[in-house]
Amino acid sequence: MTTIGVEEEYLLLDPVTGLPVPLADKVRATAGLAPFVADQEVQSELLQAQVEVATPVCESLEEVRGHLLRLRNAVGTAAERHGCRLAPCGTSPLRHSRPVAVTDKDRYRAMRAQAPQLVADQLVNGMHVHVAVPSREEGLQLMNRLRVWLPTLTAMSANSPLWDAHDTGFASWRTVIFGRWPVSGMPPHFHDVADYDRRVQRLLKSGLITDIGQLYWLARLSAPYPTLEVRCLDVQLRVDDAVKLAGVVRALVQTELDAVSADAPAPECAPELLRASLWHAARHGLSDTLVDLDGNTRPAGEVLRQLLFHITPALDASGDTRQVTSMIDHLLQHGTGADRQRTALTEARPATAPSGGRDLHDDVADPVQVQDVPGRVPVGASDDKAYAVSRESVSSQSNSEIALRDDSPRSVPEPRTHRQALLHLVGIIILGEDHSPSSKARAASMVLTSLNRVSVLSDGPISDAPTTPSRPPGSRPARSAAGRGPGSSSRAA
Repeated sequence: MTTIGVEEEYLLLDPVTGLPVPLADKVRATAGLAPFVADQEVQSELLQAQVEVATPVCESLEEVRGHLLRLRNAVGTAAERHGCRLAPCGTSPLRHSRPVAVTDKDRYRAMRAQAPQLVADQLVNGMHVHVAVPSREEGLQLMNRLRVWLPTLTAMSANSPLWDAHDTGFASWRTVIFGRWPVSGMPPHFHDVADYDRRVQRLLKSGLITDIGQLYWLARLSAPYPTLEVRCLDVQLRVDDAVKLAGVVRALVQTELDAVSADAPAPECAPELLRASLWHAARHGLSDTLVDLDGNTRPAGEVLRQLLFHITPALDASGDTRQVTSMIDHLLQHGTGADRQRTALTEARPATAPSGGRDLHDDVADPVQVQDVPGRVPVGASDDKAYAVSRESVSSQSNSEIALRDDSPRSVPEPRTHRQALLHLVGIIILGEDHSPSSKARAASMVLTSLNRVSVLSDGPISDAPTTPSRPPGSRPARSAAGRGPGSSSRAA
């Protein structure tokens, strides 16, 4: 069985304002105290409003699911204890006017000096899948072969339509932002490992990149481990979606590995067509067309069925056919995470609100004014200063007022402004996987509190005691993803 490992990046958001908060060091430290979280499973990211988790080496998708649930639970509980919430979305719907502090590492400080605006814009979160490969040479051939499928994977995983309080018109705005780095986007074709190493060394010697971690291609060879890392995926709202996407990636790698063993010719595609296909996929997700293996534009559903036909033998061998087939059916019927975010925003928005690509806070004060509320530390300040989260007590409300009930859609008031609609969406993103009554009550409290506010918020306590995490059924004790061989992660921003 080909082993895999998964990394996920998350935002830390203020539950009242929806703004990113620089509390990553504290959240990581608290999450690391949990008895079922191993060293290196919760890691720092470029900005202090982000955290990353890395699973151990996994043999089955069920194992991946158990570890992701365990890690989301641990980090989410740690975030609650520090007054913020975990948000698995590809971009931050709202941002401060000043940059979020970078993590206190030489590498990150050097990146900020090199490209301050790019670093400020890195409030984006991806999902990286590491798949074990027999050798670097075979890994390189697999990377060459996978390039034609990267736009399709990008479209399937699209979960970042919002940025700076407006709809960008893109399904994966994260793809656009991350493509601004010098060595990023679609990986080039390499003749062999010697060609790969030679070209990477030229980049390093030129000083255009400082280390191999700045090879931000959407697929790359892992330096310390025998894995191929696929990096084109937005982080997913739901764990089940993340798990099934990981299954697609593993099946693709296994399919192409079998093709390499059979000396089957690699698919050919002009680099300019690949780049344009990637842009098109990021723009539309699955709502329009995609480019197939022959370079033809076809309905997205047809390309997804072509992908499923291509990888079915590998899915059958790993026992993942049913899970992946159900995911593709669900995507075609209900859309991507980007579609779900837009639907939630539309349902929460007043009838007169502007739509796609326009500003969502025209009729209220700029949301960045929130950072000037008395008692707040500026977002660029060091994390060793206390970050005061604005709160308002909802403890006096009855359970019936804050319960989210399927048979009572009126339990949450209709939002009155575009900003309140955004806060309602943030509440949905934060709720995520946990549908327990206590989690629903906390999410409902947050939404009600947000919807009763204007643009500048007052301080006060909020009633939401943190929950105690537990190991998900079927998960085994954690093993560090670092230094464990195939499927383990290689660190990079």
